[in-house]
Amino acid sequence: MKVDFFEPSTRTPSERSRLCKETTPEMFSEDYQNFGYDYFDNKDFFVGYHGYKYDRRFRKSAEKMVNHYGLDKGSKILELGCAKGYLLVEFHYLNMDVYGLDISEYAVKNSHPDIKDKIKLGRLADMKFDDNSFDLIISKEFLPHLTMDELVQTLKETTRISKQNIFHQIQCGSNKKELELMKKWDFTHKVLMTPEEWIDFFKKHNYKCDYQFKILAMAEVM
Repeated sequence: MKVDFFEPSTRTPSERSRLCKETTPEMFSEDYQNFGYDYFDNKDFFVGYHGYKYDRRFRKSAEKMVNHYGLDKGSKILELGCAKGYLLVEFHYLNMDVYGLDISEYAVKNSHPDIKDKIKLGRLADMKFDDNSFDLIISKEFLPHLTMDELVQTLKETTRISKQNIFHQIQCGSNKKELELMKKWDFTHKVLMTPEEWIDFFKKHNYKCDYQFKILAMAEVM
């Protein structure tokens, strides 16, 4: 089911157009591709976050999810690809029992101090969670960074360890041209589909989840 928990991106299509036109493969350092300092915090680096700091931007989103899913104090929440944990820590402040996973050693090392002990370095496939472990599993801009095999495996594993509630925010383009430009803009994205293709993919794998598509409108480029 489509749900909207996050505010739209603040970057305009024209800004993304400029970024895409000026981006070259040489700009993607090895550190960037491994989601290190260049990816998150290098303000002199042309692509990436240019400094990813805690600013409570996800507070309302966390509150919306707690209300939507009827979560109680102590509910167990797992975030996949949690980066520095800035969304996850808001659930912590709402008295949820939080867990985070990320493959970025830099992000885990520099995660929010209030939940640093709750964030683990690794992939979901390497974890040994019990069946029906979590009241809510979430990811934000995570699925497109997986390979197709990893994606299929993630769908199966989240179904197994979730009690019922799964939510993904997914970066995508509205058409093939935008998907091509999205790859050029940041080639850490591996699986790129339109919203319609994502929905069909979920149906094909009998995967039940809620989702919000973050459309990276870049069609005016070139």
